[in-house]
Amino acid sequence: MHMVGIWSPEQVAAWKKVTTEVKDNGKGGKFMCQLWHMGRQGHSDIMGVTPPSASATKMSGDVTVKHHKKKPYETAHAMTVEEIQSTIEDYKKAAEVCTKNNTLCPSVLQTMYISYESHTIHTL
Repeated sequence: MHMVGIWSPEQVAAWKKVTTEVKDNGKGGKFMCQLWHMGRQGHSDIMGVTPPSASATKMSGDVTVKHHKKKPYETAHAMTVEEIQSTIEDYKKAAEVCTKNNTLCPSVLQTMYISYESHTIHTL
């Protein structure tokens, strides 16, 4: 994937350089880590897969992809229950990474109640 994130050890290490510099030399600066999901705003050129979303919908207009090129938004695919569960796990991991690094703080996370067809998932 070609986007800013905090889900891999490489990304954590890269952010740690920035946050440490600001904290140590920036007079005690603090950071917030906003956790979000690209959903249908994504593009396969960025994500490597068709964008996942709550439903198979397409945004109007263009999205900026690699090398600052513009492309039309793609029709997202409706996420399966398994994809929803995996995404929730991704959010949990990102929140854990943020809280383990004292220079990063997670945004306020509330209990997620996601209902998908007949399945209800309760987490966090």
